[in-house]
Amino acid sequence: MVIVGGGVLALFRPGVAIGVLLCTYGLEQALQAHSAWFGVHQTAVNYATALLVLFTAAALFVRGRLRAVRYPPVGWLVLGLLAWAAASTLWSVDRTETIAQIVRFAPYLGAFCVLMPLCMVNMRDVRDAFWTVLLLGAALLALMSRAEWQGRSVILELGPGGEGGNPLAIASLAGQVAIIVVLMNYAGVARVWQVMRWFLLALALYIGVRSGSRGQVLAMIVCIAVFLPFSRRLKRLSGWFGAMTAMAVFGTVAYWIMTQFATDGRWDIASMQEAYAGGRMDMVGQVLAAWANAGPARWVMGLGSSASFKLVGYYPHFVPGEILAELGLVGFTLYLAILVLTARALWQLYQRCRDFNEARGLVVTLAGLVIFELILTCKQGSMLGSPVFFGLLILVSRIDRQVVGQAVSPVRSASSIERVPAGFASPNSLYAGNAGPFEERAP
Repeated sequence: MVIVGGGVLALFRPGVAIGVLLCTYGLEQALQAHSAWFGVHQTAVNYATALLVLFTAAALFVRGRLRAVRYPPVGWLVLGLLAWAAASTLWSVDRTETIAQIVRFAPYLGAFCVLMPLCMVNMRDVRDAFWTVLLLGAALLALMSRAEWQGRSVILELGPGGEGGNPLAIASLAGQVAIIVVLMNYAGVARVWQVMRWFLLALALYIGVRSGSRGQVLAMIVCIAVFLPFSRRLKRLSGWFGAMTAMAVFGTVAYWIMTQFATDGRWDIASMQEAYAGGRMDMVGQVLAAWANAGPARWVMGLGSSASFKLVGYYPHFVPGEILAELGLVGFTLYLAILVLTARALWQLYQRCRDFNEARGLVVTLAGLVIFELILTCKQGSMLGSPVFFGLLILVSRIDRQVVGQAVSPVRSASSIERVPAGFASPNSLYAGNAGPFEERAP
């Protein structure tokens, strides 16, 4: 029903498809925890959300709304990096594993890195995507809070006796919900939402801590603390004092939740340091040492995508080091170029939208999600297994391509003449079809 409803809404609001896709992993676990059918058909949700964005992109194309859409520069760099990973099959130290991992993750990379950006036609779609993640994500977190847990994991209906799900997936969804709850600036919503959203924040924190996902919870807190002043654009001392007070309360609540619901000493500082330095850093160190000893040709070309499986038995859980070792200086240069261009695009977008409350909130929220996913790539997953991260980078570039360089122009509303960024107001640009809360006064 969620996918069907999303498909209908996506015909009119393409951003809904983006939001549903971002909730894929959480939606998958929530349904598998409450339905034996989804436990038996474990890939059903993945295929359904991918088909949703494919259907949305096709509908936009048929309606002529993709004619002006150009695939952004960062997107081409990401595709170049993925193409280099595929080409490394020719010289990989473990060609079988390289091919297996590429085949495994190709559908996800296609959905997030190719189809998802095509569903973003204007900035309203970004806002709709965030609202979808917020509402659907909150519902999924509530479902999982009522599910049966075993240790850090939700019990999934995957067979007799059940099986624990991936705690990192639901914690990542919790992090996304928390960041959107706090960093978005809401216009035209009821005052009751100003109270309700803090309950959603507490729920997201609870799920993150209950899952024992230390990286997700810490990344969530860091992103909120760093980006909240930019979202609210605090100028006065009283504003900063209020923000710091709110963060102190947030930190206190987070600490209380950790002490009440954390298990197995996972939140002990020494335990976290040992897990990171003795686990992830040790593995990536071995992989980098193998690369450094492989000679100049390997320094440039790398050991081959997913070579870590042969060297340390698994991927090293540190994507930057993995890219350098497996894809060499060529791949690492592409990766750095992607990050630099994305950082530049985010800064330009912020400068462009900083005088407009809702637009500024959307840009800062997107930045918070990007940094959240960047932090996660430094403690879990592989390059091929990070489609959400690369998809968000492409979205940033897509928005930047449409907005930056356009002048501020007046937009007439029913009651007054108000000002919004021109790139958010013209009929063929990001905030096409604005009305009501889209039209905001410049301070």
